[in-house]
Amino acid sequence: MKRKIRRYAAGLFVMFLVLFIPLFARAASPSVSVSAKVNHTESSRFLKKLNDLRRKKGLSEVQMDKSLQRAAEIRAAELTVRYSHERPGGGMPGTLSEKIGAENIAVGQNSAGAVFTAWVNSPMHYQNMTRANMKSAGICCLEYRGRMYWVNLFGTDTARSVKLAGRRTKTFKIKIAEKYLSASNITLGNVGTMSSKEKKTLKISIRCAGDEPAGILPNSFFTFKSSNRRVLKVNQKGVVTSLREGKARITVQSKKYKKLKKTFWLTVKDNSRVNYIDYSDD
Repeated sequence: MKRKIRRYAAGLFVMFLVLFIPLFARAASPSVSVSAKVNHTESSRFLKKLNDLRRKKGLSEVQMDKSLQRAAEIRAAELTVRYSHERPGGGMPGTLSEKIGAENIAVGQNSAGAVFTAWVNSPMHYQNMTRANMKSAGICCLEYRGRMYWVNLFGTDTARSVKLAGRRTKTFKIKIAEKYLSASNITLGNVGTMSSKEKKTLKISIRCAGDEPAGILPNSFFTFKSSNRRVLKVNQKGVVTSLREGKARITVQSKKYKKLKKTFWLTVKDNSRVNYIDYSDD
């Protein structure tokens, strides 16, 4: 009798593993790495202009909040991957922090004065800037690949003060939603020229929308294969080595999303240089 009970219990346990473990074993969404410079000096200049405006309107000043400031920096980094109020990993800004009551975004303005003027002249942005119930704010000016990205978050809670100054480089990990993981959205971004038998680590970039700059996906997300290992060899860390004159295809494929697959043509000339020639999806 005891043996039957043990067998029955073991059977139930195996059934649990088969049916339910896959529900919890889903791999996390991939992330791209974005290294950019946070310009606190311009953010502080914008805060002054914002509060000057609010005082003229008979409104209380907003104070910089530590939590909203961190959220604003993350949102600015996300804009470099996908310029939208929708986050590249899915969801709206409120999924980042429950303190967020409103968000203004912009790209391309080269100063606090320029973005302030742009938002004042935009009815929806101006409405956020002059809401009477707003008490706290997070403001980020992010410099990335020659462009400035701006985020102004507002909250109704009393601010937990934070002091900001200067400029500093930060690295952000930005999640990418599965819907953006297509071959047409990835590019090989860093293969130029190489000396014979030189090693270079490939960098796979992804774009989520339009012509926005691409973030870098981790090579651990992919497998790599060379069609001609006498010309070029590549290991599973994405390190490619040029060996001799000729051509080879480097096939990059996601470990999880098998449909995310792309082939890049590389050529080695004069046994001393390798150039990125072309790419295809087959």
